[in-house]
Amino acid sequence: MSNNRNVVHILLREAARESAIQRVVRSLAHEGYSVTLLVLPEGPVPDVSDTPNLHIEQVRLVSRRRAGQSIFSRLIQFMEFCFRALKRIRQLRPKLVHCYDVQPLPLGFLAKLFTRTLVVYDSRHIWSTIGKNRIIIFGHWLVERLLLPFCDATIVNNDAASAYYKKRFGHVTDLVLWYGPEPVHPDMKLDILSLIPDKEIADRCRREKAGKILHIGYLRAERGIVQLIDSMEFINNSVLIFLGPDISGRREFERLAGQKQWADRILFLDAVPWSLVTRYAASCDVGAMPLQNKNVHLYLNSPNKLFECLMAGIPVVVSDFPVMGKLVRDYDVGEVVDETDPREIAAGIRRLLDDPDRMDAVRRNIPRFQAEFSWQRQSQALLNLYQRLFER
Repeated sequence: MSNNRNVVHILLREAARESAIQRVVRSLAHEGYSVTLLVLPEGPVPDVSDTPNLHIEQVRLVSRRRAGQSIFSRLIQFMEFCFRALKRIRQLRPKLVHCYDVQPLPLGFLAKLFTRTLVVYDSRHIWSTIGKNRIIIFGHWLVERLLLPFCDATIVNNDAASAYYKKRFGHVTDLVLWYGPEPVHPDMKLDILSLIPDKEIADRCRREKAGKILHIGYLRAERGIVQLIDSMEFINNSVLIFLGPDISGRREFERLAGQKQWADRILFLDAVPWSLVTRYAASCDVGAMPLQNKNVHLYLNSPNKLFECLMAGIPVVVSDFPVMGKLVRDYDVGEVVDETDPREIAAGIRRLLDDPDRMDAVRRNIPRFQAEFSWQRQSQALLNLYQRLFER
């Protein structure tokens, strides 16, 4: 293996909200790699003082002070990011550059061209199918079409995505990495009701032993938030808990929920640190994720929240899609429903909450899923890939 153990990871998003990526970089650092994660100057930088070989650096951008939302403005910012990040890469002299998703892939290519680094493309989305702007979609397709042949390894997050890349681009991926966290030990469980600001509501939920239905992550229409809110009309003695960041889109859903007669059974809680998500999820009864079929990426998705709920030990209710639906059926760890119909979503949730025998049977199946998809097992595949690359 090469004596140069320096690697640079590039992420064009806020690092604090990317739990899966934090697991990746920490695992590599613990294995002895010197990891520098370059990110945009957004939000807080996660505390990595407990991981000596890991450094997170925000790439400061002058153009961001006058930033707009136009494509031209974002292009200027991207070009400045590439210039400054490439300069930093040349200083660090890494053996390998690891690019998360399609946006930093051109930078990885430039690093390979000018510094002869290896390049890993790690795509958790099928970018050429996402969004409404055809120019951006075409740009993502073009970047992958042109630059995939120059990558030394490609990582995707499920088998369906791997098959898609082979069919669309003729490109064979090197690793399927599911990104599931570690299972939660029962002693580590945290009470999610303690996060509710109104203590009277929390006490009422405890007193009535209300079922706790959980949705983790961003609130966006394509994640079935409207359908979930509407499904609560058909579910008794339960609360729907949204656990995620307080961003602009959340206000719209809060207003929608407030108009319902069952508004007092819908709770919006702020995000917690990524290391605590599964611990709070473990105190819930069901995880719900009725993703809507808006594009190929969503249809073939295996979202982090699916693994977070199951690693927390709670059953899930998911859309009838090829990946997530198949996982739930194969391991029998929840219910698969028609994601477009609130009544069907409610029926799937009630099949778990109202039938103790069914709930117990599903919970008994979850440890088998955890053993297969825990981060301890998945990370070993990643470390094996890195070892092969560094032995070149």
